[in-house]
Amino acid sequence: MAKLKGDFPGGLLEKISPSASALDWKAILTQFVRDLTVNEVSEDQFDRRFLDEGLYLESFLSPSVDGIVFAKDTSGSMCGDLLNQMIGEIQRAMDDVNIKRLWVLDIDTEVANAEEFSSGSVIPLEAKGRGGTDFRPAFDWVDKNFPQCAAIIYFTDGYGTFPKYSNYPTLWVNFGR
Repeated sequence: MAKLKGDFPGGLLEKISPSASALDWKAILTQFVRDLTVNEVSEDQFDRRFLDEGLYLESFLSPSVDGIVFAKDTSGSMCGDLLNQMIGEIQRAMDDVNIKRLWVLDIDTEVANAEEFSSGSVIPLEAKGRGGTDFRPAFDWVDKNFPQCAAIIYFTDGYGTFPKYSNYPTLWVNFGR
């Protein structure tokens, strides 16, 4: 009513109305993973289009990513629905792009679980940890255990201690803010 009368406080409507996200984070995640892919050349398989002409040209295999680390914030502030959504997005990225090696880390204040998967694997719906939040152990784990990592994709609610820098391309997917 106050809005119709013209005496509604300016800017208040924006504060009380939920705003829709202008970014499609699922599309950003998909594009980030696809940008990491490289086309591999097969020296064992030949491009059949040119065999009739007597040309034996190497065939390009489907694009693939050599290795990605998905870090799941499994702290107590992350509810079960968000954790299930994270796992769904990891599975979707894995199904969408040929990822040769994929690590999924469960992290609260430490790496509570680190599991390796390959293309076609099913990511289990589980979360280990559930304590406080510190993002730095994920980067320490990658430095020690998987330094050839192509990228880190970190799913979190953003409440925690961030590292000062990363040696790897990192995509932060922030839930709940």
